[in-house]
Amino acid sequence: YNSSTKPTNAGSYTVTATIAATNNYNAASCSDTFTIYRANISPSVTMTNWTYGSTASNPSISANSGSGTVTYTYTGTVNGGTTNGYNSSTKPTNAGSYTVTATIAQTNNYNAGSCSDTFTINRANISPSVTMANWTYGNTASTPSINGNSGGGTYSISYIDASSLQPTDGNPVNAGNYGITVSIAQTNNYNSGS
Repeated sequence: YNSSTKPTNAGSYTVTATIAATNNYNAASCSDTFTIYRANISPSVTMTNWTYGSTASNPSISANSGSGTVTYTYTGTVNGGTTNGYNSSTKPTNAGSYTVTATIAQTNNYNAGSCSDTFTINRANISPSVTMANWTYGNTASTPSINGNSGGGTYSISYIDASSLQPTDGNPVNAGNYGITVSIAQTNNYNSGS
């Protein structure tokens, strides 16, 4: 930098004052050094929750005064994950509880900074259904057909005698009308359902 205009950007400078000669005094000059320090930033980052399988949200940064380069790190606990948890520069995709940390690089006029926010990827709901064909007593019993078990959760099947509205003891074997219920357990990415 070399100018008669006072600098405005952060840096280390020398100011030189040159004094012209007068009738009684010779010319003279003097100098001093000074620094314009980088300013601190107070950034914030936000990230909206979303549900597994839907469009993921993106982090939003504000107060990045110097427009420094931003890198993101994601940490947290994946549902059903290991005790070490999640730690990556890649945005998570599985249901769980997470923290995003934005690290902002130093620029010419602003110091580096960082900020964090927590977010959740919620389990998705399932919409299961079950069908079971009729059969005639003495023939091979039908097998229930289960659909909509998106997460592959373990399930249990129960039957109810439609005439007494009482649960049966295991699969129905006698002629009659029955109701069937399938209960599907929660998985890492999906809620339970029936």
